[in-house]
Amino acid sequence: MQTVKRVKGTVALTVVVLLCTVLFSLLSLGPAKAAPGDTVLASTSSSGGQGDNGSSYPSMTPDDRYVAFVSSATNLVEGDTNGYEDIFRKDLTTGQTLLVSTSSSGAQGDSGSGYPSISSDGRYVAFESNATNLVEGDTNGYGDVFRKDLTTGETLRASTSSSGAQGDSESYWSSISSDGRYVAFRSLASNLVEGDTNGYGDVFRKDLTTGQTLLVSTSSSGTQGNYDSYEPSITPDGRYVAFFSYATNLVEGDTNGYGDVFRKDLTTGETVRASTSSSGAQGDNVSYWPSITPDGRYVAFFSYATNLVEGDTNGYEDIFRKDLTTGQTVRASTSSSGAQGNSESSGRSSISSDGRYVAFYSGATNLVEGDTNGNYDVFRKDLTTGEAVRASTSSSGAQGNGESYWPSISSDGRYVAFYSFATNLVEGDINGNYDVFRKELPISIPTISSISPASASQGQTLNVNIVGDSTHFVNGTSAATFSGTGITVNSTTVTGSTQATANITISPSAPTGPRDVNVTTGSETPTPLAGGFTVNAATMPAPTVTSISPSTGAAGAAPGVTNLAGTGFQAGASVRLELGATIVNATNVNVVSDTKITCRFVLPWTLGKYDVVVKNPDGQEGRLAKGFSVTNACGGGAAISLSVFGIMMGLLSVAGSTGLRRRFKRKKK
Repeated sequence: MQTVKRVKGTVALTVVVLLCTVLFSLLSLGPAKAAPGDTVLASTSSSGGQGDNGSSYPSMTPDDRYVAFVSSATNLVEGDTNGYEDIFRKDLTTGQTLLVSTSSSGAQGDSGSGYPSISSDGRYVAFESNATNLVEGDTNGYGDVFRKDLTTGETLRASTSSSGAQGDSESYWSSISSDGRYVAFRSLASNLVEGDTNGYGDVFRKDLTTGQTLLVSTSSSGTQGNYDSYEPSITPDGRYVAFFSYATNLVEGDTNGYGDVFRKDLTTGETVRASTSSSGAQGDNVSYWPSITPDGRYVAFFSYATNLVEGDTNGYEDIFRKDLTTGQTVRASTSSSGAQGNSESSGRSSISSDGRYVAFYSGATNLVEGDTNGNYDVFRKDLTTGEAVRASTSSSGAQGNGESYWPSISSDGRYVAFYSFATNLVEGDINGNYDVFRKELPISIPTISSISPASASQGQTLNVNIVGDSTHFVNGTSAATFSGTGITVNSTTVTGSTQATANITISPSAPTGPRDVNVTTGSETPTPLAGGFTVNAATMPAPTVTSISPSTGAAGAAPGVTNLAGTGFQAGASVRLELGATIVNATNVNVVSDTKITCRFVLPWTLGKYDVVVKNPDGQEGRLAKGFSVTNACGGGAAISLSVFGIMMGLLSVAGSTGLRRRFKRKKK
């Protein structure tokens, strides 16, 4: 019996060891590495261990490499013992996980931190925190906004005045610029800028290089808002900030009595309202949570309004995208066929750099086929093709078995980070907590593939046929472009979604060489055809010679030609006479125009009819056959010359006889 017991104990111990080994292997999934279509778990330790508590609110870099997020987990980095929510940054290439919400010396925060915003290269992370030990002198007793430099370790407080004074109330909801220089945030403090007397929460922008703090939530004239403002979204260069506000005095005609989404230009001071219809009508209900493109042109947001687009009859809040250049407003929370969602699409959306893709979460079940999980899901809408796809699925496409929220999209729209309560998005998800994931989605990259003809010369006007791949050309919207200067596109005619004809004029002075070719359609900017079109030097027609004046000259003379007429004469042209091997080059050649030359010849003693030849600098020649006659000095022919010779000889003979007679007469004396 003892032997049996011993065996049973050994078996039990072996089972326990095996279970621990399996559990350890499941909790240590290794660095996240993605294949096409993969879903990866981002909220893990550097060794791949799953968090022992929930993780949420991801902010992903444009290139999808880094994800910052909030987590209550204590095992994502070693020594996390503060017992509060912290900010972390995951490197999805190397797998490294770093604790962000620490002081410059590395001390972990003595209170909770939340809502991170990451810079383009992942170096800087802005976040809000109630911790009092992240920077020296934090004695205001309120939550503040900070920026962490993960290269140097430096932590700075952003929610201060231009002089560095700490805010006299709480600050939160940060958004960081591409290079980490600017941080936009909301604050209830009244001492961050002079004259803040409205008594409401405002949106500010901090320049962490100069220290300057600006009030963002103002009208174009600088009037501060007469009610609360929230939820900033800043462009990479810090120029534009989109935000939500209940203020009614930020733009003229704001009489709807609801909160709206605005965009502030901090260079010009202009404030415009984004939450309007294409015709400019203000929304008939509240709009929230903007997400702005890098150029400030597009703003995505969610709204309860029913009049921003035609046919909005679902009775639920939706996601919209405003084009602040054209004024167009489109709804993003629709199916691929355009059907409106049968439930709410709300909260924070995220827009790609070109405004083409918008990620959002929704409770609708009809945005994609087979949505039967009964949970909120994360979707991505392609506003060029209309396609809607679900992001909150496993690598095999299985829908999540829990709610998914808070998307953050990559610059090109290929990747979407989000957090989810689902346990089946990756294999071995057994921590029982909500986690942060990153999904890779298929994208079609529009490209210009060919152009015909592929070259032309300076001075030409012609049609060129341009062919695209995965493009969506639209007649009246698409516009052909050529890099460089000297090519004017007169018109672009679309004959199909991938075919267009451009009528172009090449300036006579256009620089020669290759040009990149593209056709833009709204927010769609395809990959150009690099060097696809070449400008050649102009090929001039050969000159012609029609007449010369005078057309005759005496041998040995140097007559001036007053009008050598023709066409196509170029500056620097030369002129000559030709008769067999006899060639006479003109001097004092002056190209008066492309039809007239003046010059001078020193005529030869070889008489006859010479060809007149004009040679342009490009080597091309024009010829007037037998156009110029060289005659003898007296103007007669050979017979006249002999007669003159005879007369001269006779005179000489007479003169000689007279001389002899005179000589003889003298001798006789």
